[in-house]
Amino acid sequence: MEKLFVNPDNPNSLELGRAPLSESVVEVFGMSEKSRVSIRMITDSEGIFETTIEPAMDYKVTASKRNYFKNSTIVSSKNKQEAGKDTIVVSVELLLDKIYKKREIVLENIYYDLDKADIRPDARPTLDKLAQLLMENPTIKIELASHTDSRGTDSYNQQLSQRRAQSVVNYLISKNIDSRRLIAKGYGEQRLINECKNGVECSEAAHQENRRTTFQVIDANFSSGGIDFR
Repeated sequence: MEKLFVNPDNPNSLELGRAPLSESVVEVFGMSEKSRVSIRMITDSEGIFETTIEPAMDYKVTASKRNYFKNSTIVSSKNKQEAGKDTIVVSVELLLDKIYKKREIVLENIYYDLDKADIRPDARPTLDKLAQLLMENPTIKIELASHTDSRGTDSYNQQLSQRRAQSVVNYLISKNIDSRRLIAKGYGEQRLINECKNGVECSEAAHQENRRTTFQVIDANFSSGGIDFR
């Protein structure tokens, strides 16, 4: 017999919108045809879930709660047996981020070559994670935004940022995300996050802060209403 504990959130991260989540839905699925495990339960007041699973198996564990991003992970009971013990414990913690509509979230490590809008290889891991988030949360519709620094003309920066935002949307569509859930928006230099506006001398690091790609949830209850024929 093996026991699996799930704590879907971190009680030490209140400033990030995180807290122990009671009454969260946790689902555990055995990933082998031989597995008989398919469990759906609710976390207790401390956000903890415990169930019995089978040995030598891989499992997908998913936690969800209304107004939070669903999250999942793969855990394994393989090679966990200890001599002289009939019961072992497999632990996993899942963090659920609260959904804040129209609050920008910066996508780290999204960089572009000078004067280009192509998705570079070093940006793909971050975008793959975003694609996974969208697949696990199919009712979320987001805006993908690109921002530039103040160098260059306003009109040029606007056009460049729009192309860059669209390239992110195109990448996510290539990962089978419904195009109707994605809006590309270029803001150029309209939303600088520091003092580096036109005519102000700034370091390259300060300019880099403004050259960012972000997303925000604009609808948490999107429904496709049918088949996507794109």
